[in-house]
Amino acid sequence: MRDEKGSGTIITAIALMLCSVLAAGAFLAYGLVDLENKLQGSADLVALSAARAKADGQDACKAAKEAAKDNSVRLADCEEAGDALDFAVSVEVEIDGWNIPGLPEVYSAQAEAGYLSTLEAAALD
Repeated sequence: MRDEKGSGTIITAIALMLCSVLAAGAFLAYGLVDLENKLQGSADLVALSAARAKADGQDACKAAKEAAKDNSVRLADCEEAGDALDFAVSVEVEIDGWNIPGLPEVYSAQAEAGYLSTLEAAALD
């Protein structure tokens, strides 16, 4: 008859390692979703700040750059369309990702804001 002492320890160790890997994956997935949600919120705030500045007759892209800095993101792109009364501002912000192989090095989000009459007229590609 074989001695099976310690076999429960090995099974428990394997189960704990498996649970640890699953927990790490869950935390990573949650972190990525949270990062993207916060990034989109920052993009929205930057676009609204730029549109507010444009409505006040100021430089929209300068305001967007300041708002991006205040929200701990980088302004990657800023475009304006329209005139002083009928306009839209489109921004793209980015933030560095985590240094994990297989994940993007930079995450980005886009947002638009303004008073342009129709969305088709904006053509902010």
